[in-house]
Amino acid sequence: MEAALRRTWWRRSVLSEPTFTDIMDILPHKRHGASLRRLKIVCRWSLGLVWIWEGLIPKILWPTVMQTETVERSGLFWPDPERFLQGLGLAMIVAGVILCVGWMERLAVLTATLAMGVLIVLVLGNHPASIGDMHGGIGKDLCLIACAWVVWELGKGEASGSRPDV
Repeated sequence: MEAALRRTWWRRSVLSEPTFTDIMDILPHKRHGASLRRLKIVCRWSLGLVWIWEGLIPKILWPTVMQTETVERSGLFWPDPERFLQGLGLAMIVAGVILCVGWMERLAVLTATLAMGVLIVLVLGNHPASIGDMHGGIGKDLCLIACAWVVWELGKGEASGSRPDV
C-alpha cells in the first residue's frame, strides 16, 4: 500500500502539484472516506460556532467601544452604529447556524470566506491598531479560512453528486 502511494505521489508530483483530495482519492480503504467526512464536519462546525460566538458575544451581548467606533468611522451603518452591530451579530448567528447544519454547504462556506475577507479589510482600514491585537480576529480568520478550504475541497464530491464510499 505504501509503495503504491509513493509511486502515485511521485507520478503526480512530476506532472503537477497534487491537491489534498487527489492524495486521498488514491486511498482505497472505506475508513478514509468516513474520516474525511468527519474532518469536513468538524471544520464546518468550527467555522459555524465561531460565527455564532462572534455574532452573539461581542456584537449583541457585550459590544465594545472600539467596535462601535470602528463601525462609526467606516460610515457603513444604518440607522446607528449600535443597532447596526446588533443586526450584524444576528446575521452572523444565522450564518453560523446555516454552516453548522450544512445547508447549501459549499455556498455557505464560500460566502463566509468572502465575508471574512471583507471584514478584515474594513476593520484594518478603520482600526489599523487591530493588526497588533493579540486577541484580534486576523489570525483567527486565517485559521477559519483554512477550515473553510477543507470543507470546500471535501464537499466537491458531494456537490457533483458522486458520494464517496463510507
